[in-house]
Amino acid sequence: MVDALGYFGNNGVISLVVTPYGGSAQSSEEIAAVQNIKISMDSEINEMYGMGTTARIAAAKHGVIINVSFEYLKVKSPDFYKYIIDATGGGLEYKEDGTGDTTGLASFEITAAFTSEDGTNTKTLTVSDVVFKSFPLEASVGDWVKVNLEGTGSAIKEVNAAPAA
Repeated sequence: MVDALGYFGNNGVISLVVTPYGGSAQSSEEIAAVQNIKISMDSEINEMYGMGTTARIAAAKHGVIINVSFEYLKVKSPDFYKYIIDATGGGLEYKEDGTGDTTGLASFEITAAFTSEDGTNTKTLTVSDVVFKSFPLEASVGDWVKVNLEGTGSAIKEVNAAPAA
């Protein structure tokens, strides 16, 4: 019999690996305070019906998109976010002279790890080739400044760590 394990959202860690446009993967950056993590896989489904019957004959899935969203309040390294605005890693400054301007995107590998309620198991989800369309910064009176990131990835992998001995 397998015991059911719950995973509490507060025991999560998100880390990012940045690959600048035209560059190679950089070291992993860990985000320190994250909330409202959401990873979902969406796709379109086409159904085929034949003549002479009302029953569906076949169905096919295509156009798979892996959506990733989360809010963060603190980052251990202040460098990763600049790649969302400038894919070359130049920073958050808009350049009127066009330097650093490119249609290319930096991509991110996002790893979310959650520890079970009893601390014996870890569930890890990794989404690769994630791109972010925007960099929305939210600042409310009497609250922490936070960033809500939403992006799409091309692949997802789940790893469940073996129970601790």
